[in-house]
Amino acid sequence: MLLSPVFRRFAVSALVAVSGSLCAQFVVINEIFYDPPDNTQPIEFVELHNPGAVAVNIGGWRLEDGVAFNVPAGTVIPAGGYFVIAENAVAFQTRFGFVPGGVFTGGLSSDGERLRLRNSVGTLVDEVTYGVGFPWPTAAKGAGASMELISPALDNDLGGSWRSSGTPDNPAPVTTYIAPTDPAWRYRKGVSEASSPRTAWRLTGFAEDASWLTGRTSVGYGDADDNTVLTDMQNSYWSVFFRHTFNVTAGQIPDALLLRVRVDDGCAVWLNGQWVASFHTTTDDPLFNTRAQNHEGDTWDEKVILNPSSFLVPGVNTIAILAANSSLGSSDFTLDAELKSTDPAQNGGSPTPGAQNSVFATNAAPSVRQVDHLPVQPAANVPVTITAKVTDPDGVASVTLEYQAIDPGAYIRKSDASYMTNWTYVPMTDDGTGGDAAAGDSIFTAVLPATRTA
Repeated sequence: MLLSPVFRRFAVSALVAVSGSLCAQFVVINEIFYDPPDNTQPIEFVELHNPGAVAVNIGGWRLEDGVAFNVPAGTVIPAGGYFVIAENAVAFQTRFGFVPGGVFTGGLSSDGERLRLRNSVGTLVDEVTYGVGFPWPTAAKGAGASMELISPALDNDLGGSWRSSGTPDNPAPVTTYIAPTDPAWRYRKGVSEASSPRTAWRLTGFAEDASWLTGRTSVGYGDADDNTVLTDMQNSYWSVFFRHTFNVTAGQIPDALLLRVRVDDGCAVWLNGQWVASFHTTTDDPLFNTRAQNHEGDTWDEKVILNPSSFLVPGVNTIAILAANSSLGSSDFTLDAELKSTDPAQNGGSPTPGAQNSVFATNAAPSVRQVDHLPVQPAANVPVTITAKVTDPDGVASVTLEYQAIDPGAYIRKSDASYMTNWTYVPMTDDGTGGDAAAGDSIFTAVLPATRTA
């Protein structure tokens, strides 16, 4: 049986603490709230920060690309002060207790965005192109947190320079209703609508799913990592319908749900017939042949679902998902999902507009990014080379990789006892030896030995 490596973390030792003049960037994009857990509340914002010792007149400056805002003449950010530009002034004040400095046009994409800050003569002052998933803060993606810069002395165009706004010390217990790689999904190939009327398949009690296929997620084809393979989907049908029931104990409907999906290309999700989320789709009510946006399913998308008591019931409930490709001849397709209880603030604490970031630190960890492995799909008795770019303003002393070997398709949660055992520690090098391609390029390398068990 071929073993599949799982990587927990990189232990990185910096030579010294982060240092540098805070005047090097005298105004920075400092906090971004791009994906509130309730998308009906227009409370997105971008915060600018002047970390210097002198006030800065930003009148005539502009924020552009993802959103647009022209700063009124005479606007000044005091030394150490903040200026917040929000999606909606009334909604922002209701949520955060003060009036923002302005209201932008456009919107902050929940799939990543570029923001540029220019001064009154058009010179670029700061630029951030944020992403979703590692190395960017994951809890900022619909889990209630904002994305906060650790320190204005850091390069804020690097994902490792940001963290999700602070999390609570004592998170609430979690109930998992549907785990990844669950074997009991019902699915139907999207050669036509799944029911008549068209929405009936989304409801609990839809008896016709007894004739559907049953499989373990992920379900898909083309990328050699699916537990249930669709050999006939390419050039044949656009979409796949999915259903799964789960039980909620009476009196224990949670305050919020955390929905996680790994999808290639996109999907819409319903609970007991009520739409709750869409990921990389062109509509929240797709047909069986509606194409999705082009998206690679190599990371998990997350959505916090508030007020589940309005649609969950004690006893049996149903999640329904319509997942689709972006083209009929797409080279791959994948769908996996997880549903569990959560506290609205559990995955990320409240944003901190107009105040020091909750994650602020003068001694920040080095930035880890561009993590990769070769071969992409490891085979039996073949070593695996792991690389990662690791940088720090004052240098990096050492990097250590931790990995754990598990059976292909197995899933270990952080809460499982097995997660804390059987980790192997491997030093990573950047000296041109041990598989490292080039010395001193900040690309650290480790080679995992070929492994096969009976």
